Amino acid sequence: MNVLKFKFIFILLMMISISSCDDEPLEGFDNAQNEEEDPNLDAIFQATLSDTIDFNADEITAELTEDGLQFSGTMNNKRIGFGLPIPAIGEKDLSTNQANGFYNTDVEEALSAFFTAETGVLNIETLDTVNTRISGTFSGEFVEISSNDTLNVTNGSFTDIFFEDNTPNQGGPDDGGNEVSGSLSVDIDGEATTFDLDDINFPSNNDVVVYKFLNLNEDDTQASQQVDLVLPVDLSEGDFDVNAHPEPGSALNPFSFKFDDPVQELNVLSLADSGQFSVTNVSDVTIEGTFSLDGEDIDTDQTLSFTNGSFTINLQ
Repeated sequence: MNVLKFKFIFILLMMISISSCDDEPLEGFDNAQNEEEDPNLDAIFQATLSDTIDFNADEITAELTEDGLQFSGTMNNKRIGFGLPIPAIGEKDLSTNQANGFYNTDVEEALSAFFTAETGVLNIETLDTVNTRISGTFSGEFVEISSNDTLNVTNGSFTDIFFEDNTPNQGGPDDGGNEVSGSLSVDIDGEATTFDLDDINFPSNNDVVVYKFLNLNEDDTQASQQVDLVLPVDLSEGDFDVNAHPEPGSALNPFSFKFDDPVQELNVLSLADSGQFSVTNVSDVTIEGTFSLDGEDIDTDQTLSFTNGSFTINLQ
C-alpha cells in the first residue's frame, strides 16, 4: 500500500471514529428525536459479502473535507467505508489513489479484523454538490491487513447519501467573513465558458486561497462544471508562471488551476510552466486578472487548453 493511499485511509478512519461519537443523544433530546433529524434516514447503503451475507447499513455517515469525501455504512458494528480524494462522477479504481475502501468487522473492538480494498471499482453515478447528496455502486476484493485473508464485496450500492460539507470556508480573502461575488470566463479548447464565484476556501497549512467558480446547469446541478483557482494569500499585482495543481494529499501550489466536468468525466489539473497568470488589480474591494494555460486530465492524460481567461472577484 503506497503512502498516499495509507494516509487517506487514516484520514477516513479518523473521520468515521469522530462521527461515531456523535451518535450519543444530545442533551434535552431523546433517541426518537435524533432519529427524525438524521438526514440519511432514508438513504441506502448495501452490499453482498462473500456471496452469502447481506449487508444493509442501519447507520450512514458522510463528510466532505479539504482531504476529500469520506462515507461509510455500518450494520451490527460491521462497517464498509470509502474515501474520494477528488469527488467526481465516474468510475474510480480502488487499486489506485482515485479512491480507497475498507471493511471493519467490529468498530467497537480495537483488535478486530480490518480489510482494505485492493481491487475493484467505486462508481459515482450522481453527485449533487448543491444539496450535498451522492449515489453510486461498488464492488471489489478486500484483503485483511494482517492475515491476508480476502473478502469479496459484490452488488454494492449507495443511494441519496447526504454528506456534511466541512471544507474550510471563511467567506473572503481578508478572513473576515465578508460576502463575495465574482466571475471567470475562459475558452476551453476554443469554447467560451463562463463561471460564477460560488465559494472561497482556506486550506489548512497552506498559504493559499481557493476560489471555486461554477458553470451551473440549472436543469441538472450534477452536470455543473467547476473551476478551482488557487492564488496566494499575499497576492500582488504582476505576471506569474502557472504552477502544477498537485494530486490529492499534497500541498496546493499558488497560481494553479483545476477544472472538473462531470458530464465528460474530466478532472483536469494545470501543468507547470504551461502559461501565465497576469494579476492586474489587487485592492480591498477587487481582485482582477487574466490567464492562459494547459491542463491534463488526472485519469486519461487528455490535454485541454484554457485561453483568453479572465477573472474578477468582488469583495464587499
